[in-house]
Amino acid sequence: VRCCPNIFDFTEKNAQYICEKGRPLSIARIMWTCAKLNVHLPNFFRQLERNVGRLKRGKPQDLVKCVWACATMGNKKSFPNLFAEIEEQAYWITSSGKVQNISNTAWACAKLGIKVPKFLDLLNAHAEYIVQNGSVQEIVNCAWACASLEHKATRLFFEANKHASFLVRGKRDDKFGGGIPQNAATLAWSCATLRIQAPKVFEEVEKHANWICTQGNAQDIGNAIYSCAIVGFHAPNLFSGVAQRADWLIESQKIQDLLHICYAFVVTDVARVHEKTFHKMWNTIIDENPRAFDKDRMNQIAQVEAFARVDGINLRKLPSALQSRIDISKELNDDDDIGLHFQKEISMLLARVGFEHEEEISPLSMPLSGGLLSIDMGCRRRKVAIECDGPTHYLIDAETGNVTYTENGPTIAKRRFLERSGWTVINLNYQDRIKAFNGGYDEKWLLEKLLDAGVKFESRIVMQRTDSDSRRTGTKRIKTNHSQSAWHTL
Repeated sequence: VRCCPNIFDFTEKNAQYICEKGRPLSIARIMWTCAKLNVHLPNFFRQLERNVGRLKRGKPQDLVKCVWACATMGNKKSFPNLFAEIEEQAYWITSSGKVQNISNTAWACAKLGIKVPKFLDLLNAHAEYIVQNGSVQEIVNCAWACASLEHKATRLFFEANKHASFLVRGKRDDKFGGGIPQNAATLAWSCATLRIQAPKVFEEVEKHANWICTQGNAQDIGNAIYSCAIVGFHAPNLFSGVAQRADWLIESQKIQDLLHICYAFVVTDVARVHEKTFHKMWNTIIDENPRAFDKDRMNQIAQVEAFARVDGINLRKLPSALQSRIDISKELNDDDDIGLHFQKEISMLLARVGFEHEEEISPLSMPLSGGLLSIDMGCRRRKVAIECDGPTHYLIDAETGNVTYTENGPTIAKRRFLERSGWTVINLNYQDRIKAFNGGYDEKWLLEKLLDAGVKFESRIVMQRTDSDSRRTGTKRIKTNHSQSAWHTL
């Protein structure tokens, strides 16, 4: 820039002419140069935004290069028309035959947090071509972009799972090579973020655990182990590798990655196995400036402490400043509308079958911060907890795109936490509830769930309720023990 100031001055002065009359390739190259040298040309940027349609006269990579430059410079506000053009020209870009165009566009949009559903749908439609012809970096960038923008491109992940060995560690040929721990960790993180069931990906991550832990950086290791925990995949080799590199990880002072690792320890129930490492990392985390933690991280700290307490692991007490920030923080509710509606329906059904209960109750005598790990519905006197599990509690089948019955790691961990806290836990799957409602036997279904868990009702109440169901649906009554009295202790 210092050597050629006149060139940039000339470009800025003639920006209108260049953007109105210039070749799309020339415009794209100017944007690329600005991004590479971190040069800001406000007049040129304004003229490009006004004449973005000019890029359609070139090749797809000219438009893609401009978008990539915007993301590299972190400039989102100056180019709304440019990114709107991505949606308009989505088919043109994805059908160009160049995976690099698709990958760079997806990366740029995700980097700036710009939703482009039409483009990502077409990316997903070209998934097989992308995975068969793209480099590891290009494929992983596509997966990362979909995860970052919360777009469930299940075909892409289905193909990625089929080629997991290549994407995680292997090489296809001299042109397309794997071998970067960051790619393996990013692919795993993308699957976990979207709750995609991709067993081969995680099997490959575990297979190459030593390579990830010795060659990867703290973020790679943290993302890999955290992702395994989120999908409920047991990775003993990965955890052992983390334990062996514990001192190096702690010295790196990457607090978020250390917190991811501690969270993975408690969610996968291996904190006791690696208790020494767990304590070291925990002490490093809580010594950090409390202002360094956002609400998500503070909730994570509170969960780690709660899980450890129930597991009988005596962690060092939180500093008062950090504890105060956690106490005043509110839990971020990541459940979906289906799950919340489901919970209200179940509460009404419980009242109808005579199950006395409260909503959102603390599992411990001392409430956790912000209602953390609260029980959806339960009877504290009987210590019966009912969890209404919506779609976010289950993994998604990559082949069909359907929600499966496979619980994710946090759901399994919470049930274990509640059981170790002395509660009888009943997990209700929203899919089963829909089937029962459509079939007209929702009360019968709920009663069976309660009875199977050992909840005891007065037989007269059960018979009355099931008789009502039988009249509506023609189903048989539930067999009950007439000697049962109402609400016996479990």
